[in-house]
Amino acid sequence: MRKSSPMTLSKDVQEPALRAVLMMLLSPNGYIQYEASFKLSEGLPYLGDGYLNVLLSSLESNTTRSVATSFDSFKIMTNLMNLACLVLSRPYHNLLNKRNPIDVLSIIIKECLHNNIHITRSKVTSHLHFCFEGSSCCCYLGEEWEGENIVLYYGLVGLFNLLRSTTLVCVQCKRKLDVGILCHDCRDQYTEDFLIVLQRALSQSLSSGPKLYIAHILSLFGLCGSPSKLGGKMSSALDNNDLADLELLLSDGESINAHTAIISARCPKLLPSVKCLLGSDEKVKDEWGKSVYRVQMSDRVDSHALKKILEYTYTGFVMVGDDIVKPVRTLAKYCHLKPLAEMLQKEQPRWNSDYTRYDLTVALGPVEHSFS
Repeated sequence: MRKSSPMTLSKDVQEPALRAVLMMLLSPNGYIQYEASFKLSEGLPYLGDGYLNVLLSSLESNTTRSVATSFDSFKIMTNLMNLACLVLSRPYHNLLNKRNPIDVLSIIIKECLHNNIHITRSKVTSHLHFCFEGSSCCCYLGEEWEGENIVLYYGLVGLFNLLRSTTLVCVQCKRKLDVGILCHDCRDQYTEDFLIVLQRALSQSLSSGPKLYIAHILSLFGLCGSPSKLGGKMSSALDNNDLADLELLLSDGESINAHTAIISARCPKLLPSVKCLLGSDEKVKDEWGKSVYRVQMSDRVDSHALKKILEYTYTGFVMVGDDIVKPVRTLAKYCHLKPLAEMLQKEQPRWNSDYTRYDLTVALGPVEHSFS
């Protein structure tokens, strides 16, 4: 493999070839993913670290152009795809100490979301069209999982994998940390700028692929889930005990009130079985004469983690600090809250998986847990 080989391929060949490699590196099949990563890592010594510097320098030169100068979108796209392949096959833990790719990728992603950089696959892959009629030769039954703007998707893939391979160093000021990837001094600035752009993007009409990567990127900064209008309205119910019919008793003596309708729709694993409840005498009357079930939680349940799980259950969004990630992740796994558990586990979004939206329609169906 020659150092110049990735750059000498024609436009019609580069994107399909790199996409095929990326699909293998991102494959949910462990064998395919391992073999692709192993084979690619075998060729990396021939490219050397210099090739990575070439990619980053090219991306930096494209993103630091004046506003009047148009972006070389195709060059940015191929550089992003090459960068994603390199990072997926061999994590560059010390890359942040030498360069600042996070800022570069953040700029590219923001420009994509503002539609200043935009490329569809059909523009760079001639095999998707008949030469004479201009019609597509491939039939897509639905929208592409990667989304219409493939530059955005590849930028998100690269950014997520760079961030999740970063440990104990602030991505902004490079300060060494005990936990996390963003120091306290940089958090406000970073949150007000790039992270707020990503949060707003979750409400845009993007495909599942970009939305999943955006959600997973935000989770690396402790922002898990997707804020929504309905979730925001449901947050008031979390602190409203008027209609609460469930009391969760913790081993430290603290109790948390909840609503079975919401819990059964969003996190039924938190509820004991109906058989268990019917055989118990934990049904009591509150001061207003309303029936309330008391459920004793295991002494292994962390009270702070349970509150975070309830917040996510009610609103679809929760902020999880670095100091509480482990107990929240453990409880999320137990409660079968797969999207939350995967984000806290820093897992790669699964190819062609759906983006989970806040949904309460299950509450309108047959009641599985009737405590009345």
